[in-house]
Amino acid sequence: IAVCPSLVPLQSDVFLLCFSISSEASFNNILTKWQPELKHHCPNTPYILIGTKADLRQENSANEELVSKAAGKKLASKIKAYSYVECSAKSGAGVKEVFEEAARSVLQPKSSKKMRRSCRIL
Repeated sequence: IAVCPSLVPLQSDVFLLCFSISSEASFNNILTKWQPELKHHCPNTPYILIGTKADLRQENSANEELVSKAAGKKLASKIKAYSYVECSAKSGAGVKEVFEEAARSVLQPKSSKKMRRSCRIL
């Protein structure tokens, strides 16, 4: 994903922050580059963290070092992403879920303020 302030529509409803599960560098860039950029220019717009090339999990016969699902979920939580989804353009797995989550993030936003409930009996 490339974000240029002059190209980011101020009316965007959701962003997809994507990284390749086969690239530790692209994973690290989410935290150090892309999420801060979005937070600066679009602080109230939700974003979903997407791990791409998920088909490599099944095809990983060379024991290539891949970013784990647990690491993706942990990063999503750390950067306060709406959710974490993995997908594969090659196999099509998870692509539908990416768009479902994008729609869900707009239609059913997670509240950033937790409701406090209390009961007082006098």
